[in-house]
Amino acid sequence: MVGAGVDLKTAQVRLGHADPRLTLALYAKATTAGDLSAVGALERSLTI
Repeated sequence: MVGAGVDLKTAQVRLGHADPRLTLALYAKATTAGDLSAVGALERSLTI
């Protein structure tokens, strides 16, 4: 869900988890697309 743009809190509630840490522990994984997005965001923040 998070990969599809659903925020963590909504995913947590939909999955019935009381704590978002459980949602992250069970389902979070790094993706190539996410990594490229992070690199782009970092580059933009460092560009003068």
